Amino acid sequence: MNQIPLATIRNCIFLIVIGFLLSACDEAHIHSTDYSTRITSLEVVDAQGHSTRDQHYEKLKIDPFYDNGYFEVFWDTNTHDDYHATLYINDYDTLVGAIELEGAYCGPNEVCDRQGFMYCNYKSENHGFSSAYDGVQCSASRHKSSMKNVTELFKRHPTTLYLLLEVCDSYSHGCSIKSQRAVFQ
Repeated sequence: MNQIPLATIRNCIFLIVIGFLLSACDEAHIHSTDYSTRITSLEVVDAQGHSTRDQHYEKLKIDPFYDNGYFEVFWDTNTHDDYHATLYINDYDTLVGAIELEGAYCGPNEVCDRQGFMYCNYKSENHGFSSAYDGVQCSASRHKSSMKNVTELFKRHPTTLYLLLEVCDSYSHGCSIKSQRAVFQ
């Protein structure tokens, strides 16, 4: 009579045990480990109340002569952790060459939590198609940040620019970026 080698029996027992263990796994019990901070929404509202959340937001115009050029930026994130939010402006939908407008440290017990807000002001000394000076100032808190010179982004008036929000997790340093287009008069 042929005997089965002991090593083969051990291998079979090992495979049976592994099979039972794997059969106990259920997809419903697998939890995502993606804890990266992501921007879930970004909204820009002009002084007239037009919002990028509206279906036809091409009406969104940032006008320095209407309500002193004030506009608002709102965002939502998926995070439970602290993060740094930075708002930029650029003439392209990229951070390359963008001008930083304001930054805020956000998280529980901070100025902004999962949701954030910046109040901004656009000033222009435009004369027809050219401009002597264009500036944007934003604030995420009660302090006033300095007016940033953005004249170099304007080829003419009006022009389409992009407001870009970057949020970076304070622990993993993973970042997320979203942008919104707006016409600056």
